Amino acid sequence: MNKNIYLSYKCDDTDKACMIKNQLISQGFGVQGFDDTIDFYAIKHQGEAAVIAWIESQLFDSDVTIVVLGQNTLESGWVELEIKQSLARGNQVIFVNMRNETEHSSLVKDYCATLASEAPLYHWQQDQGATDLHEWVDQLELTDAIFLNRPDLYNNQNKFSLTAF
Repeated sequence: MNKNIYLSYKCDDTDKACMIKNQLISQGFGVQGFDDTIDFYAIKHQGEAAVIAWIESQLFDSDVTIVVLGQNTLESGWVELEIKQSLARGNQVIFVNMRNETEHSSLVKDYCATLASEAPLYHWQQDQGATDLHEWVDQLELTDAIFLNRPDLYNNQNKFSLTAF
C-alpha cells in the first residue's frame, strides 16, 4: 500500500522538513502538511480554529506522520497537537531527530515517549536518514487502527477499501 506522509515540524525547521519532503517525493511517497512558512503564518493569523482546521485537512489523507525534531520543536504546541491528532486518527508516527546533537538527549527521548511511546525515534545523521528514510517508512506496518478511525474506508462487507487513499 502506498503510504501518504504528513510532515510535522516547527516553522523554524522548514529547511530540514524540505530535505525530508524532497527525499520522500523522489521515492514515490505522497507528502502532506508541508507548506511555505508564509502560508502557515497567514493561516495562524486567522486564529487557532483556522490552524486546527488546516491541520485536520492536511492529515485527512495521511497514514504516517513524520515528526521533524529540530532545535525548538519540543516547545511547539502545534507539533504536539499534530502528533496527538495523528495518533487519534490511527496514523503511524516516526520521530526524526535533526537537532545539533550526536545522540538522542534524555529531553528528546522523554518528549517522544510521552507523546507516542511506540513510535520509532531515528537520528538523521547516525541512522543514515539521507539514504534510509524510505526504509524507515516502509518498515511500518499499517495497523487496522487507521481503518477503525476512518469508516469511509470500509465497504459493505466490512472489508477495507483503499480507494479513498
